[in-house]
Amino acid sequence: MKKSRSTKGRAATAAHEQNNVVKEKVQFLFLVGETKQKPFDYFRFNYHNRFFEQAEAAADEVVVTSWNNLVVIEGHVFARRGFILKNGQEIQITAPHLVRPDYVYEHKNDVDSPSTEVNAHNVDVMSYLIKHDVISSNNACGMTITNKYALHLRNTVWKKGYLSFYSVMTYVGKWYLEECFQYAESQGIKVSRPRTRLRGKAALINELPELVTTGPIIVKPYLDANSRGIHVIDRTNCESVIRELEANGDQWYVAQEFISDSVLYKGAHKADLRFLVGVFSWEPLKFTMYGRGAPRISNKVYNANETPDREACITVVSMQSGQIDHNITTDEYLDGIEEDKELLFKKIEKEIGNALSAIWVGRHILDNFLMPDERAENTVLLLSFDIILRYTETGIQPFILETGFAPGLYRSSYIENSEVFNKILDTTYQQFFRDVRQHAEEQAKALDSPVLAVSLPQDAG
Repeated sequence: MKKSRSTKGRAATAAHEQNNVVKEKVQFLFLVGETKQKPFDYFRFNYHNRFFEQAEAAADEVVVTSWNNLVVIEGHVFARRGFILKNGQEIQITAPHLVRPDYVYEHKNDVDSPSTEVNAHNVDVMSYLIKHDVISSNNACGMTITNKYALHLRNTVWKKGYLSFYSVMTYVGKWYLEECFQYAESQGIKVSRPRTRLRGKAALINELPELVTTGPIIVKPYLDANSRGIHVIDRTNCESVIRELEANGDQWYVAQEFISDSVLYKGAHKADLRFLVGVFSWEPLKFTMYGRGAPRISNKVYNANETPDREACITVVSMQSGQIDHNITTDEYLDGIEEDKELLFKKIEKEIGNALSAIWVGRHILDNFLMPDERAENTVLLLSFDIILRYTETGIQPFILETGFAPGLYRSSYIENSEVFNKILDTTYQQFFRDVRQHAEEQAKALDSPVLAVSLPQDAG
């Protein structure tokens, strides 16, 4: 009877059997959350598996696992659990599988991060992380470990791979980006956006009565609002909103000029456009604006002469309320305007470029949110830009409302039956992943150093 091999031995054997040839396949790695109730779950980011399907269409192989299932053996990384998407099939990982990705995607998940408690399943992983100073103790949260572990592997093992740090960048928020834009203006880069103030609660409450004398303003919690806690304020409702602000727990706010002279849908409904943008290089700046945007339309008719109504003034409220009445394309939204549409899209692209340049110039404000290390050329991002179109003396001009680092939730059929938005996401994600593949292949060709076969001893270590 043969003696059972150690984990290291089994992994080495798997590598030896599977990888005696030069690796030519393009592999994407998705690091997701794992709990006992929901292993390797991705919730609305992977609604009906659509997100993973777009990645699979671009890559030769997609590996889905979590940080605590990645083990390093003699300079190679293996996934012990998870699954593989390949040729339209989902294959469970039952033996250590070689992970050498061309692209690593990790996102803040909708389930809790995997437990960091040292146990029989991850003791070797935790020991490796502490030994190599990736973490200082096993008290770090799962999201922090995922970020640091992925960066460590990219710098030591996966040096050719691209990386997206979405779970960290979820916390960048409106506040830090506005600080970037303000700093960039001092350096000569202007981003067209509503007049914006950053305030603590006490200062905001003190200033509100004077602020609304010049026109309505919109107030948002500084981070991750999703329509929660957003108020449109003018003279008629200022006192009641102040009482609400005093009662809630948010302490920091972004106060913006409310743009009342925007291009309305059918002359009646407030609207803005969400664009998804792939960023492949910061210096020189290289980005792709995908498609023509996705309109977000308020359910209620907007009337500038009435006390602000959230459902009429804030487009995202319609989605959060559980029903979207107007599911349309951008061309349908812009139907009837006199502005040349192609010229308008060029203006939007220019403003997005200005915003990206401002983020790069002010990247020191974002600390490790955006550029984890000096290898920023290997950091690929898919960002969202919410654009509102405003009438000015020189024609319609795009203004940037928000920039998001974790964009693109699919919408459930309960919220939108027409699938207009989800189809836009399908097309965008598929093109983004294809672009990632193209950039990865171009980089490998430029380096002219093929990835060698993995052929480890059968009993490594």
